[in-house]
Order: sequence, then structure tokens, then C-alpha cells
Amino acid sequence: MTNNNVAHLVMLTVTLGLLAGCGSGSDNSVVLPPVDPDSSWALSQWKLTLPESKDSYFGSGGSGAAEVIPGGCSLDGSSLNEDLSNDYFWVTEDALHFRVPLNGGVSTPNSSYLRSELRELFTWSPCESNGDAASTWPVSGQHQLSAVLQIDDYVQNTRPKVVVGQIHALDVDQALVKLLWEGYDRPVRVILNQQPGKDSAFSVDLGVVNTDYWSYDITMTATGVIVTAGGVSQTLKFNGVDLSTDWLALQYYFKAGLYPQVDKNNGGVFEASFRQVVINHQ
Repeated sequence: MTNNNVAHLVMLTVTLGLLAGCGSGSDNSVVLPPVDPDSSWALSQWKLTLPESKDSYFGSGGSGAAEVIPGGCSLDGSSLNEDLSNDYFWVTEDALHFRVPLNGGVSTPNSSYLRSELRELFTWSPCESNGDAASTWPVSGQHQLSAVLQIDDYVQNTRPKVVVGQIHALDVDQALVKLLWEGYDRPVRVILNQQPGKDSAFSVDLGVVNTDYWSYDITMTATGVIVTAGGVSQTLKFNGVDLSTDWLALQYYFKAGLYPQVDKNNGGVFEASFRQVVINHQ
């Protein structure tokens, strides 16, 4: 495995092709692949953050949010794999399932919101002490996150807002890209920060997605970012106007799952099924 051409896949089938319509920007429909009971999900290049404390989930470790890590590297020696099943994440032969109940819980540093979310571990070696810093990629090349998902449940007493995909820079509080779903009656929205390390958020709209499975695609190069959902694409360039060129000097990772932008004590729940998550680095 090299940094020049790495493909990390979490998907239903063992083939490398994207789903028809995924990221094409031409059609809201998604053709789902057939379920192959003999295939497996590749979870070894992700870690999972849960909306529960380490003390509560593992029995020790402190009040911070619990993380389940592959390779037996979790606090209690457990692993993120297909056998993992808890109140916030489980695996079936047709999907990865994420769930975030909004009845209290534990958020991560620099956020007041809960999450059940995968964080990419790029070229990761199991249990390395500097895992987060070593598990990032530079801007050079092309980096793509594509997913097919369905929002199965969401809060009813307020506008549902949930981030389902991100590009994040190491040691920067603000995400470069957050893909936000706000209900089936509104377009999917991309929230970006013009400059790293500053509150410089702005947003652009993508398309409205249907109530069945839908797809998104986030691609990043040294030129800029292209984001697609609901048949609409938006391109933001690192030109000092759309996005600051300061982003070019940083290291990055993808995130996918559920990160509700709703108060953790609101009540209700967010739940989603991801039929495919594909990360490709070239």
C-alpha cells in the first residue's frame, strides 16, 4: 500500500465500481447492488466514535466519547469489525447502520453535538501511538468519498439537521466540508469554512434527495472541492476567494455516519443505513 494510490472500501460487494448514478450529478435515483451474503465489509481503515462515555461504554477510561478501533486497539481490546453491535452501530449483510438518540450523551472535544460516526484511518498501522496524526493524507493527488444511504429515522419536533459526510483537517476545529441533510423537503447543503482555524462558515445548496436511498460524492484536489448530491454539483476552489489557500498546507481525513446538529437533549433519534461507503485516494 502506498500513499500514491490507495483505495479503502467499505461496501456491499467486493467489486471496485461505484454504483450507477453515484456522484454523477445527473440523476437522483440510485441503483443498489445485489446483496452478496459471501462478501464482507472492510472496516479496518476506520474508527468509530460513539455518543457514550468511555466510562459507560468500556467500564473505564474517563468521561470522553468512546471510540471503537480496529485491530483490537479499543480501550478494552475490542475491535471495529462486522461483529460489533451496540445501541449506536451495527452491521447487516446489506448495510452499515448508525443511530444517535438525543436523550443526553457525550460529545467530542470542541463540539456540543453527539455522533455515531466513522473517522478514516489512512495508511494506519494497528495501535500506533500517534494514530490520528499518522492517519491523514496531503492535498496532493485526488481524494474521494462516495456514499449511498437512507435516513431511516429523524427528530420530528424540530428541523432535522444531520451531517452525513465530512472532510476534516488535522488539529483544526472547523471542518473544511460538512454535508448536511435537513429533511426531504430541502436541498442537501454543504457547509464550508473559508479559512482554517477561523469561524468563516458559508454554505451552498445541492439537490433535494428522495426518501429512498440517495448518494453523495465529495472530491478534493489541490485545485478545490467538488461536492455532489441530489443531481447537483458545486465546485469551490482554493483561490483565496472561495476557499483560502491556507487549506493547502494541511493534512486531512474523511468522516461518514451520523453527526446530528440538534441539541443532545432534544429527544427523538436519528438513524441511517449506509449501503455503500467508498474512499479512493489517487
